[in-house]
Amino acid sequence: MNTTLILLTIFSGISFIVYGILSFFSKTMQNEINRWGFKRFKYLLGLCQLIGGVSLLLGLIWLPIASLSSFLLSTMMVSAIYVRIRIGDPLLRFLPAIIFMIINIYILISMINLLFPEILNI
Repeated sequence: MNTTLILLTIFSGISFIVYGILSFFSKTMQNEINRWGFKRFKYLLGLCQLIGGVSLLLGLIWLPIASLSSFLLSTMMVSAIYVRIRIGDPLLRFLPAIIFMIINIYILISMINLLFPEILNI
């Protein structure tokens, strides 16, 4: 596992843990979730982010969990981008979702390549 992959996995994992915690305790984050139209799901979203972040970090030890977690977080970010476009947010408001989607796709492809090098051969 290369240094870039390790650092991006740690960065993404810690970021999602922080976002997950903020979903429970930050009024600003809760207001954002309400603005997106997900008021009823704010704790579920926070829990998904928290579990996703912890799973990414655990994936540094057990690669299959990082593959699954990075896939699910990438999917979550695609959904976040769609929601931000749907509500008319400017690009700068959803740029973090784009960046985290790219990071987690990189993690996913890298982990699959480590687990099954004969498939991707990158």
